[in-house]
Amino acid sequence: MTIMKPLFQLIANEQKVQIMKVGIVIPAYNEAQRLGKVLGKVKKHIGRYHICVIDDGSDDRTSGAAKRAGVRCIRFPENRGKGEALKAGFQWAMDQGLDAVITMDADGQHDPAYIPEFIKAMQVNRCDVVLGTRRFHPGEMPLDRILSNRISSFLVSLAAQKKIQDSQSGYRMFRLSVLKGLPLRGKLYELESEMLIRLGRKNVSFGSCRIPAAYEGAPSHIRRWRDIRRFVNMWLHVVFERKEIL
Repeated sequence: MTIMKPLFQLIANEQKVQIMKVGIVIPAYNEAQRLGKVLGKVKKHIGRYHICVIDDGSDDRTSGAAKRAGVRCIRFPENRGKGEALKAGFQWAMDQGLDAVITMDADGQHDPAYIPEFIKAMQVNRCDVVLGTRRFHPGEMPLDRILSNRISSFLVSLAAQKKIQDSQSGYRMFRLSVLKGLPLRGKLYELESEMLIRLGRKNVSFGSCRIPAAYEGAPSHIRRWRDIRRFVNMWLHVVFERKEIL
């Protein structure tokens, strides 16, 4: 029998690199039908004890799908938002003593086959954050998504003082050391942009991993005008707050 050793990822390069303990955090809301398939693919790369699903108050059997896959599941009794789910996932990863964490969506838009590419990018480039970056081409991405992404990426880059190519991609990898003590206020989708701004202003190193754009499956849970308002409020707060609390 061949025994997989997915818990500790070692990327071979010309220079010897440190073995990393990598976890996966997957926020999920009413994704019972798709989650099992996603987790099956994730487990080909990461052991099940290093995978955590945060069930954000689903009213379907999302938690059941996670438990059947044998992964850790944190269930919120009510819907709190993606930002709160991510923060719970980061705390879980820190409690596990992991070195880094990859965040993915539960609806299948993020292909788990790219997990090794994220790890390789972080190891080889010795960066603290790796962002999944999609191509902004009509036909591959809806035009309204291209426009909103370009605007938000420009604003995030401006505030972070670093070039951010795809600020709306939720497929990311972080060294947990750079997240410890990071003051995060966001509760919904704006948290993902807030993280990039705060990390950029701390001058952590960023890398990227090219990923495909996929828009099949369930409709987005984003509420456009609500989330635009929350993004603008977050951006103004972070940009104009005192630097000593960044």
